[in-house]
Amino acid sequence: MGKEDMLLYWGSGSPPCLRVMIALEEKGFSGYSEKLCDFSKKEHKSEEVLALNPRGQLPTFKDGDVIVNESGAIIHYLQSRYPDSGTNLLPGDFKRQGSILQRFYEVEAALFPKLRDCFKAVMKPDSTDEE
Repeated sequence: MGKEDMLLYWGSGSPPCLRVMIALEEKGFSGYSEKLCDFSKKEHKSEEVLALNPRGQLPTFKDGDVIVNESGAIIHYLQSRYPDSGTNLLPGDFKRQGSILQRFYEVEAALFPKLRDCFKAVMKPDSTDEE
């Protein structure tokens, strides 16, 4: 498998999608196939995406017959599957790796939900806010 077998479904403005795109570039996989999904048209809830990710969330990543959802899982998969390609995304030292993974998952658990709520508030303000 290689970049010709990769397909990334992503949405503009999504930090998790951007994170995966950066990881793919760092691993040396520029030129991978990609499909931009328009959130405002609910393309992330299309049958095509739902067949790969029943929650209809982006990013969704396909590498041959392997499907991985969630940006952290995709990045971890890329490093594990292609350890000798491009930039090493995780240090070999397990103490440092643990520290990096801790921060990575703290961002997932604490920061992204708050960013999502802010994004939703800006994109779909309550009708009372518009008066």
